[in-house]
Amino acid sequence: MEQKLHEICDDRERTFVDGIASFAEIQGTEITLLPADPPVGERTRRFVPGTNVETWSTADILAAKLLYRLCQAGNAQPRDLYDLAAASHHDPEALHQAVGILTPRQHRQVRSLLMILPDDWAAASEKPRLGLSPEPYAADPQTIADLLVEFAHPAPETAGTHDPS
Repeated sequence: MEQKLHEICDDRERTFVDGIASFAEIQGTEITLLPADPPVGERTRRFVPGTNVETWSTADILAAKLLYRLCQAGNAQPRDLYDLAAASHHDPEALHQAVGILTPRQHRQVRSLLMILPDDWAAASEKPRLGLSPEPYAADPQTIADLLVEFAHPAPETAGTHDPS
C-alpha cells in the first residue's frame, strides 16, 4: 500500500501509512486515505486530481474525524475541531449527519477526550488549518463539546436553507 501511495507522491515526510490510515499530500492538499467505507455513505462522484480516489462528502469527512480519529484513535487535532466549528456555520446538515452516526457511548468518549485537553494544546500542533485564521469560528474543546450536544438533536426543518455566508 505504501509503495502505491509513493507512486502518487514520493515525499516520504508527507506521505506515509500508519496504523489506521494513509496520508499523502497531492498538489499541495493533504489527504487521508482510510481503509474503510465512508461512515455516512454519501457519494460525491468527484476524484482527487490525477487519481481514481473518490473524495468523500463533507458529512463523511466530519464523521470520520469524529469516529476514527477522536473515538477510535483518541487523537484530537486542532484542524479537526476547526472543521467541525466551520461546518456548524457553513454546512450544519453535514454536521448533523456526522454527529448522528455516533452512539451515546461514542458521544461520551469524544466529550471526555475534549474535556481533558490542556488550555494550550492547539498551540503545540504542527498541522496547519490550511493557513486560515481561527476567527470567526470558536474551535476550543468546550465549544466543540457543546456543538456535539447541539447537533446530536434532529436537524431543524429548515435544513438546506442556511445562509452560506
